[in-house]
Parts: sequence; structure tokens; C-alpha cells
Amino acid sequence: MIRTNTSRTWIASDAWSISRPLASMEGINEVGDIFGFTFITGENPGFEDYLQKLRPGTGAVNHFIQEYKQLRFSCTPELLQHRECLDNKPAELCPIPDSLMFKSPEACSLPDPQLADDDFLLLEELKKVNFNVDNGTNEFYFDDSGNFVTGYDLIMWVKARDQREFITVGRYSLKEGEVELSEDRLQWINSNGTVPQSRCSERCAAGTVKKVSNISCCYNCTECEEGAYTDDWNQHDCKKCPNGTWSLRGWNHCEERTKTFQRWKEPYAIALVTAAGLGILLLLSILILFLVHRKTPMVKIAGGKLCYVMIVGLSVSFGSVVLFVGKPNDHLCQARQVMYGLGFTLCVSCILVRAFRTFLAFLFDLNRQHELKKLYKPLAIVLLVTAVQGLICTFWLIFDSPKVNYFDQGMEKWLQCTEGTSIGFSIMLSYISLLAFVCFLLAFKGRKVPQDFNETGNIIFGMLIYLFVWVCFIPLYINRNKLNERSIVQASTILASNYGIIFCHFLPKCYIVLCRKKENVREEIERKLRIFSITSAGVLDITSMDSGVIRVLGENSVEAGSVFQEETVLLETSVVSSGLGQSICSVANLSNFSEGEATSPRLRERRKGRMRSSSF
Repeated sequence: MIRTNTSRTWIASDAWSISRPLASMEGINEVGDIFGFTFITGENPGFEDYLQKLRPGTGAVNHFIQEYKQLRFSCTPELLQHRECLDNKPAELCPIPDSLMFKSPEACSLPDPQLADDDFLLLEELKKVNFNVDNGTNEFYFDDSGNFVTGYDLIMWVKARDQREFITVGRYSLKEGEVELSEDRLQWINSNGTVPQSRCSERCAAGTVKKVSNISCCYNCTECEEGAYTDDWNQHDCKKCPNGTWSLRGWNHCEERTKTFQRWKEPYAIALVTAAGLGILLLLSILILFLVHRKTPMVKIAGGKLCYVMIVGLSVSFGSVVLFVGKPNDHLCQARQVMYGLGFTLCVSCILVRAFRTFLAFLFDLNRQHELKKLYKPLAIVLLVTAVQGLICTFWLIFDSPKVNYFDQGMEKWLQCTEGTSIGFSIMLSYISLLAFVCFLLAFKGRKVPQDFNETGNIIFGMLIYLFVWVCFIPLYINRNKLNERSIVQASTILASNYGIIFCHFLPKCYIVLCRKKENVREEIERKLRIFSITSAGVLDITSMDSGVIRVLGENSVEAGSVFQEETVLLETSVVSSGLGQSICSVANLSNFSEGEATSPRLRERRKGRMRSSSF
């Protein structure tokens, strides 16, 4: 250490704590402060003078060791002579002295009494030692194991020119386990005489524990994990929080978790409720607009009374979003899922009717069209499709319905709805997705029909938006560790689905009704029909159009088989190539596919004629 100029604070054991050779070593003052422990010493009056004045006489031999042996092992001169006789003569020639009474015969029988194996005798004698020095201030004694229990002196090596001297600066009491330090006697080596930093690591505060590092006697302070704590300095282990309490990382205490839920004043809740409210308000405005213009062609093309059913279904779906906010209970948890399932299914079932109707109206094969027309029962389709969803929700509620559960998240105990079994929840969503996919396929089949006379484009985009939104919903929902975020994800997905239907199905019609009123009259529809007919087949006779299609437009008196049947004129244009390459265009009014036939015999006869013409 002297060669490397390493300065440290040293703690010496009693083996070298008062070593004079070390204290006088060259460069000893460069190694830093040195402390040491040594057995407590005291003054025995007169003993030091005795040792100093003890001198052997001229030509005399120091019998100090010999006397020690005699006192220690009771080896008298007679016994030593007897032992010497036994070594040189037979035993019968060596009489036994009368003083053959001693504590340790083995010691006197050995050439060197110090090699005697009788340490136990010394231990027994040490247990009896008890004396005082320094006028009774220091007591010296040994415990039952022979250990010195009085304590140790704390020695400090202080500078004395180019070497060190020993001074006592404190005392360690074994009995009390305490160190008494005389700070006024400390003489530090550093230039300013201040106390050096005696540890390589700072104390670990409450909330942290000691983690031993790769440096001896050093450690790092590591924060306790969540659910554990320490409430004092320099702890080695974290304590677990009692039942019902929790702590965050690095806490020095545990607290009760706060019960919470999606409150109305939170930003997400405000956004969800606002979006749902705007959606319902928008639907109400559309409903009023359609009722006011219910007799116009554009409202009839939009679906007529089916639109009102769609608006009701979407309103119920928007209402389910509101139930995702506020303090939940079992009934609200069940109601919000059922409301969405039934409400949106009702809306999609109406779209399915419209897609099926458009598919039939523009089906080129009239024979197949006639067969499929038998399946076109709007009321039955809507009721049946919605009833199936009702059965799914019923079985879900019976076997494992949504309910309220508590979930611990940090210092919060969330009151949250769970969907119960994931099977019921998945079947409900899958059923709606299946209906949307069927609507998409039916609309896709009729995508080539001119935009002025069909709804396929609106249906295709509306269903694509729904399918895309819910496909994105699945990974987002599954990957949400916090259940309150799952509720937000589902509510947001419902809003996106509802607005997709509104934007694709209702707003375009509202735009025409409000901003392009000239296109929302019978004459404009007839004009576009003429243009479409002429464009489709150049051989088409305008006169026949006027006498055929136009006349049908004025005479579409159809027997109403249900509340969903409208007076909407649906057109089918089929271009059939004959063997000579001649194009024939037939424009047919398929009316509303009523369960009965047209009340007008002339209309019925005209329909038969169209079918014959088509087969030709």
C-alpha cells in the first residue's frame, strides 16, 4: 500500500494493532488512518516498577521459567530428581519421594513441562480469575468458555514525525455490545481534520433494501416492488403488504386500494357519452327529415319504413354506449351487451333485406329470380334474424351472464363488468359479422348496376367499415391488460360501427333531399330511366319505354303484404346477346316482391310478357 500510495482507513486486529515495527515503518504516514482493537489494559500499581528493577545477580541463572513451571505444575525439586533417576536407573532403585502429590503428574513426567496436554486445567483456572485494576474501574474476568469478556480498547495510530504512536480513543464493551468513543482525542490524517467517509454506499432509506454489489462491503439500494415495503433504514428484505392493502414501487407503507370505475367526469367517459348523444341526435334529425319527405322517391329508395326500423336499431346501439360509463352493476353489465347485440342486429337485418331486394331486382336470370322471390319476406327476415340473436343472448345470460367483478390495478380496485364466458360474447359478435358479410356479398353481386338506381355501393362500404372496425377490435381488446381500457375499446368500436352505417346509408340520401331537390322528383327519375334504357340498348324504342316503363311507374299499385313493402320502383336491366350478336334490352318493373300479385290485371299480364321476352 505504501508503494502504490493507497490511502485508506484501516481497522487492525489485535494481532498487529500495537505492532511497533509496523508503526515505525518508513512511509507509514501515507497509508491513511489506522484504528485497531486490543485487549483492555490497565495499570497494576507496583508491578511495572517490580519488572523494571528485576535483575539477576552476577553469574546467576534466571530461574523465572523454572519457577513458573513449579508454580504451574507443582513440579518440586524432589520430583524432578525422581524423574532423572528413572531415566538412568531401574525403578526399584529410585525411591518415591514423600511429596509425590501434584495436580498434573503428566507435566512432571515430560522432559519439557510446557508440552503437557492439560489445557483443560488452565481453562478451569481462567474461569476463576476476577480482579480489578485502576482503583476498581476496570474489571478483568473470563466467561464459562474461557473467553475474555471485559472488552477491547480502540487504538488509533497518530502521527509522530515519521512514525506512528498509539493512543486509546475508545472502548468496546462485549457485555453491553456498545462502542464508547472519545471524539476529542481523534486526530485524522486528512488536511482539514474532518471525519472521512467511512462507507462506500449511502444508507438505504425506507422503501428500499440493501442489495450486495460485487464490491466487498458495498451495496446498492433497490426499491421494493409493488405490494412490498420497508419502514426503516438499511433493511435487507421487503415486507409483504397485509391483506387488502397495497403499495407502489419504493413505498415505505401500505394503503387501502381506492375503489373506482369509469366516472362520468373523466375525459374518456365524456367523449363516449358526447359521441353517443350526437349520434342519437343525428338519427333523430334524419328521422324527422324522412318523415317530412316520406313520399319522395329518394326516401322510398332509401328503404321507406325499413329506414325507421334501422334508426330504432342504431339508437338502441348508441344507448348501449352510455351504459359503459358510470358505476356498473350486474343488470347494467347485461343490458349494455344485449342492447348492442339486438339493436345492431335489427339494423343489419334491414340492410340484409335491402341487399336481398336489390340482388333480386337486378338478377338477369328471371327464372331463378322468380324462385328466389319466394324467399323475399321482409318482415319475416327481420324478425327471424333478430330472434336468432335474441336466443344467443338468452343462452348467454342463462349460462354465464356478464357480471360485476373487482380487479386490482396498482392502488386502484376497479369495479368492472366482465363478459362472463367468452363463448357467448364471441358468438354474439360473430353472428353480426356473418350477417354483415352476407350483406356485403349480396351487394357485391349487383355492383355493376348504375349508381342512380341501386344501393349496392352504400351497402358495400357500410359493411366493409363494420368488418374492418371489428377486425381491429379483436387484437386491441385482447391485448388490453387493464379491463377499463377494454370497455373503452368496445364502446369506441360500437360508435365507429354506428357512424359507419349513418354515413354510408343515411347522409347521402339526406344530402339529395336537402341540397339536390331537383333530383328527388318523379320526373327526374323517369328522365334518368330513359337515358339508362337508351344507353343500355340502342335498339330500344322510346315509345315503348313511354308506354311500358313510364306507365308502370304510374301504376305500381301493389298489394301490401307487410309494413316493409314500399312503392319503390326497382329496375332490372339485362343485356342478352343473341346468336346474331343483336342486343336486346328489357326494362322490367319488379315492384316490391309482394307476397301476393299485383292488383292490376294489366300489370300482371305485363309481367308475364316480360318473362317470356326475357326467356327469348
